[in-house]
Amino acid sequence: MAAFLDARPVFKGHVLVVPTAHVEDFHSLPAAEVGPFWSAVQRVSRAVESGLEAQGTFIGVNTKISQSVPHLVAARQTSWRGRTPTRSRASRSSS
Repeated sequence: MAAFLDARPVFKGHVLVVPTAHVEDFHSLPAAEVGPFWSAVQRVSRAVESGLEAQGTFIGVNTKISQSVPHLVAARQTSWRGRTPTRSRASRSSS
């Protein structure tokens, strides 16, 4: 597994976690890799939340439609009370 900062972060602490082998989407992830994938997401989430002293975390998995690259990714975003990371870039740019 690999983790890196999003090039266009929605919020501070927006980190992407991906399998290093090509996996097109969540449904294609082999059963034997589900545990290691989510363990990596959990480790990254704990570290970033602690490092940024955040109040919470939002974790999302894009499957097909909203992927800019056809590869499994878990997006980990930091959250604080009163600020939610679930608002899309499109809705932010139109407001």
